Amino acid sequence: MEERKDNYVYIHSDIIQNVLGSNYNKIINVLIEEQYIVVNPYYSKHLHICKSYAIHPRLMDESKPLLTVIFKKSAVLHKKIKRIARTNLSKCVDDAIGIGRQHVIDMTAELVLQPDREALNYVDNCFSSTSNPNTAEMYFHYWNTNPLKGCGVDAFGKRVHSVVTNMPKVLRRCLRFIDDPTMPVAELDIVNSQPFFLSVLSAVLVDTFVPECAAAVAICRRYEANADYIWFRKLCGNGLIYEELSKQYENRYGCSYGVADNDAREVTKGLVYGVFFSDYSKAVNGLNRVSYTEHSKLKKNFFRLFMDIFPSVYSSFKEIKSLYWSFTVNRQGVHKQYANNCLLAQRLESAIMFDCLLPALLDRGINCVVTVHDCCIIRRADVAAVKRVMLDTFQSLGLHPEIKVVS
Repeated sequence: MEERKDNYVYIHSDIIQNVLGSNYNKIINVLIEEQYIVVNPYYSKHLHICKSYAIHPRLMDESKPLLTVIFKKSAVLHKKIKRIARTNLSKCVDDAIGIGRQHVIDMTAELVLQPDREALNYVDNCFSSTSNPNTAEMYFHYWNTNPLKGCGVDAFGKRVHSVVTNMPKVLRRCLRFIDDPTMPVAELDIVNSQPFFLSVLSAVLVDTFVPECAAAVAICRRYEANADYIWFRKLCGNGLIYEELSKQYENRYGCSYGVADNDAREVTKGLVYGVFFSDYSKAVNGLNRVSYTEHSKLKKNFFRLFMDIFPSVYSSFKEIKSLYWSFTVNRQGVHKQYANNCLLAQRLESAIMFDCLLPALLDRGINCVVTVHDCCIIRRADVAAVKRVMLDTFQSLGLHPEIKVVS
């Protein structure tokens, strides 16, 4: 919660539910109807800002006798709020969160935002576009005092998700760790991380870090030593897979995608993701159908190109997608086994980040760190040390990613 100058107080729905119970909406509506409270209904999921409430003006008549109540700090309430702050707001995983994930969840609660003019303008524009009367200053004050930072661990890739995960870059660079509020943050992430983790799926790594997907071990072992698979792994490790496929497409079809050069990489990225994560039974059946749009023709040509250049990678993905795993479901519980390779890559990434990298950083006394999947958000002063630990951690597993620093 947080007091505002207009006497409204932001209260997250999880806090209200924790206090009033599962029927909190009905109770709130009665309080509004009976003129005990008023509500400011404006909220933003994009900016993680909630509704706010105030005592109804009819109860704020200063001519009437007032009872002043002084609230003392309550250890019980403090513990309750701390417990709420650690609540997994995503679909829970079955096993223990572990030290690495718990540390990221704890440190997310220690983040604050110190906005610059660009960030203030960005939030003001977001509010203006939705006719939200709140101000940027209100938003940042709310963010910094809100006891809930909305962390959770998803059941699919076992990743940690929080208010930082989808935060726009213009805001993310304003993050600070509360124990060192004057130190700017930096981000260290793996170049082309999705292709990278897909490319390094090996029998040993799957068996070690994703044992629940043991049926994929034999498939990985069957293809991982083939020349085209090794080439694919090298391109992904060097961060050059998009550029190589774009060049191969132009060589084969005698033309580029018909977009500006600076857009070609993003187009290639979208096409590559289409090959990686599509339903192969539908994609292959559709290759011989007539294409009525240029985009459809482009996707089919690119799919054929990938199959021809990387036959072992394609065959491996196809076989992995044919496996039945009960846990390959989306947020709505719909089973999507064609996402098996995506699940493998995300769970491998999560295991390395949270079970290998985070403990290694903590052992070296580097505590100010939160993650956004493969990315570490850290103090700028720790960049060199964290990069060294990241490289050492991956190299100890026989992996050699390119690490990008953004500060």
